[in-house]
Amino acid sequence: HDIGKIMISDEVLRKPGRLSEEEYEHIKTHAPYTEEFLSGIGHLRRLKYPEIAGGHHEHWDGGGYHRGLKGKEIPLGARIMAVADVFDATTCRRAYRRALPAERIVDRIKRGADKQFDPRVVTAFLSAWEKGRFALPLAYNRLWSLLQAVCSASEPQAPGLTLFP
Repeated sequence: HDIGKIMISDEVLRKPGRLSEEEYEHIKTHAPYTEEFLSGIGHLRRLKYPEIAGGHHEHWDGGGYHRGLKGKEIPLGARIMAVADVFDATTCRRAYRRALPAERIVDRIKRGADKQFDPRVVTAFLSAWEKGRFALPLAYNRLWSLLQAVCSASEPQAPGLTLFP
């Protein structure tokens, strides 16, 4: 979902401090690069994965990037991936910060419902979390495992919530 980061300078990706506005704008280009790259792979294109991966930084309230989508304009898979990506990225150590405790991130995701995240996806995520469908440390393929857990936890709290339509 972040393959477009190969186009981002290592200096920016590994910067230990806060990004400048220019650096942040550079980081944001990874979403359209990801979408463009994945669009060249036929079976991923048929699954709508380029739009899902390229849209995982869109926000439910319209405040994200790269296309400025809002609410249900954002592909469902991208809405699911947004929650999974925040959980995964913030529970892992980065050059600019230490890994954060999962419980703190779960609270952040709760607060982001109806702003950054689709509230139905947050409900499904919380259900999966409470049922222990995933735990830290997550397996090698942690993001995919998390996506599957969120999707499988979607009933009955969020009827019809599936990764691919």
